Amino acid sequence: MAPDSLSKFFSIKNSNILPPKASTHDADLIPEALASFVSQLWFILLTPLLSLGFSRPLEASGLYKLPDDHSSTRVANAILTSFERRRKEAAIYIKRLVNGQVGPGVKSLWWSIRGVRAEQENVWRENRGKRKGSLVLALNDSVKWHFWSAGILEIIGDTAQVTSPLVVKEIVSFAADSYAGHITGIPTPPIGTGVVLSVALFVLQLIASWSNQHFINRSTACGVLLRGGLITAIYSRALSLSSRARVQKTNGRLVNNTSTDVSRIDFCLGYFHVSWTAPIQPTFCLVLLLINLGPSALAGFALLVSLLLYQSIQ
Repeated sequence: MAPDSLSKFFSIKNSNILPPKASTHDADLIPEALASFVSQLWFILLTPLLSLGFSRPLEASGLYKLPDDHSSTRVANAILTSFERRRKEAAIYIKRLVNGQVGPGVKSLWWSIRGVRAEQENVWRENRGKRKGSLVLALNDSVKWHFWSAGILEIIGDTAQVTSPLVVKEIVSFAADSYAGHITGIPTPPIGTGVVLSVALFVLQLIASWSNQHFINRSTACGVLLRGGLITAIYSRALSLSSRARVQKTNGRLVNNTSTDVSRIDFCLGYFHVSWTAPIQPTFCLVLLLINLGPSALAGFALLVSLLLYQSIQ
């Protein structure tokens, strides 16, 4: 198909092609900030960008800018504020620990049974019992809902995908009963049952597709947000370092943090939810197999696990 035919098919007219913006500061706001629920659900908001990319090569100024609540400055401030709050809470806890206002709890009972309570408690108060401000929890505070909602969507998508074969089984059973009824002349199941099962299968597949795509979108978006926020936070803190601190925190170390370590966090967020949701799907499958096939399903599941372990060793 010729480019002119494609332009007509997609209703793209050369006269409507907008010239590139003068700079990235003049870029339009990302449509996601104002898009409706249906537009976000079906990713319709990407249509103008795809149409523009089809009309002419995209430039940096042609991309969208993020809203203020997703800006790197906002994310960096949220990270620094949460981290400083956690550092102060940890300092207060350590002070109470040194003063003896905080005890080891049930650990002291085990130490008493072993007869080493005094020694272990001293070690615990001087080293193991101390707390530090958690940067991981500070990162979580900055994108909490956007990040964990991706995990919820992953579970919903996996559940819909796993339960779809059960509906297929009922559809096959309905078709077999209908065929047998027509051949033998016995009453057949109502046609409405087949319609409902077909609609249910379509809805489950639709939910699985929606959930998985939005899970990927939200996870990778959180990685991008934290990457920009961390880089901004690192350079913001670097400007306020003292002369003594600059001896240890050299420019090379700061550049390594922003280029390597932050990129690893970005990559990790894209696959973090897979690490804890992955066992849920095979567990759910095993339960369904036990319900439908009985204890004999354990033999097949054990063989599958053995083959996976053998493959990972190779």
